Amino acid sequence: MQISDRETSAIMTGMKNVSNLSTMNFQDLNGFQEQKDFIRIRSQENQTIMSKGTENFLENRTFSFWKITISNGKLYDTVYKKDKGITYEIWLSLQDIFEEVGAVLASVFAILLLNYLIGLLLIRHYSKKINGPIEKLAFEASQDSGLLEVPEAPLEVRELAINFNELVKSLQEKIESEKEFASNLSHELRTPVMAISGYISLLKRRREEHPEIVEKSLNYLEQESERLKKLIEDFLTLSRKGQIDYQEEIFTTKSLLLEIKSSFEIDSSNKIEIEGDDNLHIKTNRFALREILNILMENAIKYSPKDSMVLIKYDKKEIQVIDRGIGISDNEKAKVFNRFYQVDKSRTNHTGNGIGLAIAQQYAQIINAEIYISDNLPVGTIFHLSFKKMSEK
Repeated sequence: MQISDRETSAIMTGMKNVSNLSTMNFQDLNGFQEQKDFIRIRSQENQTIMSKGTENFLENRTFSFWKITISNGKLYDTVYKKDKGITYEIWLSLQDIFEEVGAVLASVFAILLLNYLIGLLLIRHYSKKINGPIEKLAFEASQDSGLLEVPEAPLEVRELAINFNELVKSLQEKIESEKEFASNLSHELRTPVMAISGYISLLKRRREEHPEIVEKSLNYLEQESERLKKLIEDFLTLSRKGQIDYQEEIFTTKSLLLEIKSSFEIDSSNKIEIEGDDNLHIKTNRFALREILNILMENAIKYSPKDSMVLIKYDKKEIQVIDRGIGISDNEKAKVFNRFYQVDKSRTNHTGNGIGLAIAQQYAQIINAEIYISDNLPVGTIFHLSFKKMSEK
């Protein structure tokens, strides 16, 4: 130990300066503390001189090895020196050092404990500041009270509340949309079912008295049955989104459009024209593309005057179905793709179930295309089927 080494050097220097050891006063030695430290000096003539208490110290010595000595339950640093035939034995108490170290350790421990307590208080304070708003949000969420109150701070909790509210709004809109869909579907199905049921009841009651109503009723039942069948087919198409087997094939756009034109010209008085490159080939799902164009053509003919022209234009980027009908207002252009939505009924006498364009949009997603609407000036509507990625041959 550096401290005991310094004390030993000071004590040895003092003892060597004494010419007659028998007259040595140990109390005058610098660094020596009588009753705490002990010295034994042996001369060549075996004369022994000891400081006060050394004899008792030696008698009560219980352990001594190298530089460590234990006596009376205390620890000592042992130093042996031999100079000019004189042996010096010095035992310096380490008690003061241990007490100083203990005091330092106690101070360090106290400081660490104080820092721990302060840190604990700070952590509790700031955790309460953060957890408080979180607990409040959790409580509000558990009460099923809708949107959460957005706190100003802390920023992380504020962003959490905002994101949660956005998610809730999205879910609420989806739920409302599903409720509206179910309600509209129920209404649409109920109408033809009730009509069919009514005519069946009429036939049962009056077919013998009024046979003339049989044919009329059967025709009506056939119409309503077809309407109900179409409605169910449309509903099943919507419900099986993502389940259509997507297989691509290569064909000319013109060949498909000619098939569609032929099928509509049978029952329609509208003139249908096609404009585009006869040799343009595409690679896509033919069934899905035909369903989209069938729906767009049905919509164009339904809302166009009789004998007016419906034009189908196409190139490698898109197919357009252009009519000269009543048109669609700007605020309705996006809504018409919603299930069961119908344009302002005051502007037309045509009725429908409002599912067709929703199905067309679904098929468009399958073939990686997009449907949007623009105005055909001065009158009419243009439906654009734009291909995001279209393979050409």
